[in-house]
Amino acid sequence: MNKDNNCNNYYEFARKLDSYTGIDKLVLAGFQIIDYDTNIIMKHPNAKIRSHDNQIIVTVKKDKYFDLLKMTIINKDECKTSYVLLDLSVQNSNGTNLYSKTYSEYDDYLQCLIGYLAEEYGITLDSSESYVVSIELNRNAILQNPYKTYHRVFELFFDFLPKQYTTTHLFYKKSKKNSEAIT
Repeated sequence: MNKDNNCNNYYEFARKLDSYTGIDKLVLAGFQIIDYDTNIIMKHPNAKIRSHDNQIIVTVKKDKYFDLLKMTIINKDECKTSYVLLDLSVQNSNGTNLYSKTYSEYDDYLQCLIGYLAEEYGITLDSSESYVVSIELNRNAILQNPYKTYHRVFELFFDFLPKQYTTTHLFYKKSKKNSEAIT
């Protein structure tokens, strides 16, 4: 095997490896607020606007496209400062997050979401300066054998985890002789 084939195999492996890493949950901050319309925001039952002192706080919870949007606008001494926090998690049409998104899929999703916020809530944001506050990654492993052959290995992994992470969901099918894990 020549050097070029090794490089090609490595890059092919890296490309495949990347396709098995996904993003489940993402919290972003640093958006610039271009414009917002409190009348449009208040039409939504999941939105709240609070105003006290020199602050306006907008909170939108559990929309079909995001978990939480929190905007704080501070007007003090003719200086306007704003903070935006956007909490996203992957959801399919059933509301579950069994399948994560790749980075490029999340990037596309975010651009669509910014358009949705402008259209649906009257909130126009600029994401050019946004940054990640927290991220939940999902990593899938390719199994070379049927799942049930790894059952003992998975049990050993769970034995070493802290107690809060040891809840497992193993499914068994009954046979006349004994129970075995469903693959």
